[in-house]
Amino acid sequence: MTALESLQHADFAKHEGTAFALPQAGNDFSLILQSARLLGHHHPGATRDAFALVFAHPGNIRIAQGIHHFEHAELGTLHLFITQVSGSPQGSEFEAVFT
Repeated sequence: MTALESLQHADFAKHEGTAFALPQAGNDFSLILQSARLLGHHHPGATRDAFALVFAHPGNIRIAQGIHHFEHAELGTLHLFITQVSGSPQGSEFEAVFT
């Protein structure tokens, strides 16, 4: 499993547009990393700049807020805390924030 504390914004930014599988979700589907954006502030003593990841799915799906097991071809296995930020017949979006 990849250690989250070692990951930086740039580690994700180069993978925008790629699939992150959620094998434990009960359905075999993936979310696409839509964007990796810096949040513009740095906490005193932090080892990285804060950033957020936005994942998208083309369908109207629901995933409970919490820690989920993701798998990525290059980044490996990740346990990310995600929150659903939108959901409609046009698609769903989820966010993970790193501070």
